[in-house]
Amino acid sequence: MCGIAGIIGNRVTEVEVRLARMSDALVHRGPDDEGTVLWSDNGRTPLTGFAFRRLSIIDLSAAGHQPMTTADGRFSIIYNGEIYNYQTLRKELEGEGARFASQTDTEVVLQLYARRRVDCLRWLRGMFAFAVRDNETGEIFIARDHLGIKPLYYFHTNETFIFASELRALLESGLVPRRLSKRGLTSYLQSGSVASPGTMIEGVSLLQAGHYLTVTPIAGSLEVNEVFYTKEWLAVSDAPEGLDRPAAVEALRDALKESVRLHLVSDVPLASFLSGGIDSSAIVALMSQVSGEQPKTFSVVFDEQKFSEGPYARCVADTAGSSTRRSCMCVPAMEERERKSGSLACAGSHRHQHFPLAIGQGFLTATPIQIINAYSALAR
Repeated sequence: MCGIAGIIGNRVTEVEVRLARMSDALVHRGPDDEGTVLWSDNGRTPLTGFAFRRLSIIDLSAAGHQPMTTADGRFSIIYNGEIYNYQTLRKELEGEGARFASQTDTEVVLQLYARRRVDCLRWLRGMFAFAVRDNETGEIFIARDHLGIKPLYYFHTNETFIFASELRALLESGLVPRRLSKRGLTSYLQSGSVASPGTMIEGVSLLQAGHYLTVTPIAGSLEVNEVFYTKEWLAVSDAPEGLDRPAAVEALRDALKESVRLHLVSDVPLASFLSGGIDSSAIVALMSQVSGEQPKTFSVVFDEQKFSEGPYARCVADTAGSSTRRSCMCVPAMEERERKSGSLACAGSHRHQHFPLAIGQGFLTATPIQIINAYSALAR
């Protein structure tokens, strides 16, 4: 994964400092490289800054540095994700006259947007969250993948727009009021997660799955429009009809094989989580078939046998010839990892109902009262 962040608005002061803080808050998402660009056209277009943190997967060279700009200087992109059909798209674009300076999927997305604008989303197979700036008009285009795998949060007023891969980066900008969202908290306590597009921070929204938005400068203010671009696609089904069971099984196997093959395109070693369940076991088996190599896997096990799927994971790993690393989630091991990470700890009686809580640097176990107290501290 990578991390992206941006600030748009003429009334924002110390943009470089704020972007640096946002970028630092995302370093865990991209330790391999970082980049920041600031655009200021003396008021002709809004002051804009992009920040990027890179986890190198494809084309590990400096050619993959972001923000990345087209050769003519018209468009600039920051991108977090993986496009699994990028090699096919690259060949098509080269046939249209496109010239590439890297082997990255980032540049494919950039070139595709430069030629097809919003319609580029129709051609992307993968997971992504990216932002493109039109350096002539100052307009910003931001999109999130069809299933919402990659995150993108934003906050805006009439004159300012801020976005980032994580909430913590938005808060580090110093431009987002640290106010707890009562609706978000209620949603979390009811279902264990916050219903999209809400968040735990008042005024901050999650760009929903299959949506894009545009930020357009108009008469000194910013107009923000969000569009559900997959709506029309969901109404069309290309599922084959009239298949008997053997044919359906074969079609599903072929689709899974193709998906796994495309996911294995990488310039760094890859591994898979293996729980011993149907999904992860099928993926590991297909990795072995498609790549012809012994897959590397990671498994989480428990001391309590009634909770642990370790034996099943071990059986699959042995069958696939996988080299496996196992991590024990027993209480002593978790407490030791918590102590070493330095993350916050919530003291609470095991008699209370507990909820998982993501805050700071790790996952905590907290009672509902502790959750309220923790998020209320955001306003201090």
